[in-house]
Amino acid sequence: MVYADCEPITTFPWSTGFETSDGFSTSEFSATNLPECWSLPLATAKPFKLYGSYKHGGSYSLHLQDQTSGNVNVIVTPQFVIPEANKYQIRYWLYRRSSTYGEEADRAVEGFYIYYNTSAEAPEDEAKLLKFVPSNYDFEPVEAAVGWYEYTATIPEAGTFYIVIKGLSKYISSSYMDDLVVEQVPTCLPPTSVSVTPSQNSVTIDEIVDPNNVGSYDYAIKNVGEDVAEADFAPLSSMTIDGLQHSSSYTLYIRSHCSDEDKSAYISQNFNTQCDIISVDDFHFDFETTDGWNTSSYTSIFASTDFSTLVPGCWNEYIVSSASGQYAWALSTSQANSGTHSLMFNSSSSSNGFVLDLVSPAVNIPAANAYRVSFYVYRHANSYYSSSDYNNEYIEVFAAPSVPVASDASDALIAVHGAAALEP
Repeated sequence: MVYADCEPITTFPWSTGFETSDGFSTSEFSATNLPECWSLPLATAKPFKLYGSYKHGGSYSLHLQDQTSGNVNVIVTPQFVIPEANKYQIRYWLYRRSSTYGEEADRAVEGFYIYYNTSAEAPEDEAKLLKFVPSNYDFEPVEAAVGWYEYTATIPEAGTFYIVIKGLSKYISSSYMDDLVVEQVPTCLPPTSVSVTPSQNSVTIDEIVDPNNVGSYDYAIKNVGEDVAEADFAPLSSMTIDGLQHSSSYTLYIRSHCSDEDKSAYISQNFNTQCDIISVDDFHFDFETTDGWNTSSYTSIFASTDFSTLVPGCWNEYIVSSASGQYAWALSTSQANSGTHSLMFNSSSSSNGFVLDLVSPAVNIPAANAYRVSFYVYRHANSYYSSSDYNNEYIEVFAAPSVPVASDASDALIAVHGAAALEP
């Protein structure tokens, strides 16, 4: 419904996150359960609703349900007084995904269409279309991966307008929109991108792509997952930021500082500081769960997408052969020289010639030929394969420089090399 006593909005920015706190119901939208001054001029048997599994911020997003091809739903915001042409914009987030289902022509037109209009109806005049971005990211503007992306559109006229959101389903997939904002067009634009190079205890900003070309920025650094506040920002006086912890995950926030009264929105970049180079006196690994090694059974796989959750920090793994392998490094309780577990190279499900390296953190070797690596290997007889195969199935341990060095002593990576019937 349209409320006769609704006053147009004149204060900006205005925003909605499609939350219950904004007045939205968790039931499918109807003319009777919308926030005040919103309207629903067109709804199908599968109308708009809130959705909690996919959201950019808060608890919910606006959900266009997957339904019969050609179905259209329309929801309309309160009125806005836009005092100047091309000085105000809409900004919102879309969840983009890829699909090969259905016809290409249908995939290209499914999603949310955003209009401005003098009445609370979807305008027939397509000149009032502010923005359409297909839900499918394979169409312009093309994106690289599934996820949430922000889009803006400038309102080209002055006047009193409604923002009209039309959802068109082509029975390809559900569509999701979140965090709609109506605001003045920023005069200080945020940087387009920032690139960084982290070290162990610092991060160097290599480049800031800035459409303002102001050369003045504010920054904040937080642990990944922590909220950032205005009080966290400080002037960026050096392109190298010190005082960080090694082996840690951070988020760098950067904004343009056009003037003390005009600062842009921020952009962010996650990064991981490099691993610490450990002392040779601390280099001792028993391959126990108490040391950070993770296993739930004999077949726990270290060659997995969750590799970093299965091993202590700063260990890495590299497949060094073209042969395939399913089970690789794992902890075993069958044989242990001490403690409960040992490191096992499980080649039973790997093809002939599969080679996998497990690499330790870097260790500082202060002098050449003064240190050695010692380890225990459980050796067994095996007649399942030909003698030429099981004689060549092995584990070896070797050291490799972590960086090119001219001296005899260096920081080294200790690699455990596992091979399934590798020919010598």
